[in-house]
Amino acid sequence: MLNIQHIIVGYGPRTVLEDFSLQLTTGKMIGILGPNGAGKSTLIKAILGLVPLRQGEIWFNQQAVTRKLRQAAFAYVPQSSDLDTTAPLTLYDLVAMGRMVQKRPWDRMTSGDKQAIEHALATLNITQLRDRPVSDLSGGQRQRALVARALVQEAQVYFLDEPFVGIDATSEAVIIGVLRHLRAAGKLILIVHHDLSNVAAYFDEIVLLNHQVVAQGTPADVLNETTLYKTYGDHVVLFAPGKVANDE
Repeated sequence: MLNIQHIIVGYGPRTVLEDFSLQLTTGKMIGILGPNGAGKSTLIKAILGLVPLRQGEIWFNQQAVTRKLRQAAFAYVPQSSDLDTTAPLTLYDLVAMGRMVQKRPWDRMTSGDKQAIEHALATLNITQLRDRPVSDLSGGQRQRALVARALVQEAQVYFLDEPFVGIDATSEAVIIGVLRHLRAAGKLILIVHHDLSNVAAYFDEIVLLNHQVVAQGTPADVLNETTLYKTYGDHVVLFAPGKVANDE
């Protein structure tokens, strides 16, 4: 279980998450949804230690989350727009970086490392792109490579920030298939997501967030007019029970 207790997170004078608490159980694919600026990405970055906590604690499986635990148990797929495509890396180099998280800078790749990389490339169906520069990859190919980089870490919790933005339908289907396999293996998958129309198909549980937890539960339980209004205001339209569309 991932247990977030009374955290406060912000940037400069601005508080984004205030007295924020949340409990998430493993073996689930969970969507984090809310309006822009609600703290969705900030929540993931706080758990990963990428932004500091002003207050509060984060625990995983009854252990306080430390830098060492994060390296051993957490894997992160950032928004593909955050990837530096000017670096002289091939797709293989990018994926291989995931195996270096738990190594010292002078450690060499083992045969086990190489097998894990080859398995991830095959799983994401990008083996044929292994030698292609990252700068030459399409959005979907780049996203598959980032997921493969996380996959080789063999983590317990996978954090993905808007993984389906700007990618083709085939890449989205491949990535969802990989994430479902991880869920079946008992992993916790936590995804920042914005498309309300497909949450019932993708997620076991969703968290509606607007600086605080507005609602948490199954899509059928959570996607209703009351909770959506509390989360988004007038910017969504309920067009069927449990189904919504963005009003943009």
